Amino acid sequence: MTFSDGWGKRSSPLKPFSAGDDNGINSNPLLDKCNTEYSQTLVQLHHKIMKLYDNYEQCQNRALNGVGRQQ
Repeated sequence: MTFSDGWGKRSSPLKPFSAGDDNGINSNPLLDKCNTEYSQTLVQLHHKIMKLYDNYEQCQNRALNGVGRQQ
């Protein structure tokens, strides 16, 4: 999944970053902390997925190039 196919939409916080007023001026530090932790976890997950995919591609390349074939 890439950012262009909707990753950014899925990584948006479910609740607003501010609470208590209509302008969104008053910041809620606890909610900000939740949103930060959520975002950081998504980034870590994305890195793990990309590493897994890289390993998968390398395995495919080895298989297609005959490396690892048993006779």
